[in-house]
Amino acid sequence: AYIFVLLERMILEMSAITVLLALSPIIWLIVALSILKLPAWQATSVAAIGSFIIAITAFQADPFIMVTGALEGAALAIWPILLVI
Repeated sequence: AYIFVLLERMILEMSAITVLLALSPIIWLIVALSILKLPAWQATSVAAIGSFIIAITAFQADPFIMVTGALEGAALAIWPILLVI
């Protein structure tokens, strides 16, 4: 129950511009895939790079942790595909 209190406090303290900034990669994906009809690999590449830049500049995220997280996600995504092949 305490975690929900913390989450509620965090959300209430965020400004509208911060929320829009955090949602911008998701909004980009929706627009790029549904309206612009871009291929998924292009839309997700732009979203990933944009997320990386936004996280570093606006939210002071650690670039090393972000890169290792992206590499771990890629490894977890590729591993089942390699098992099938």
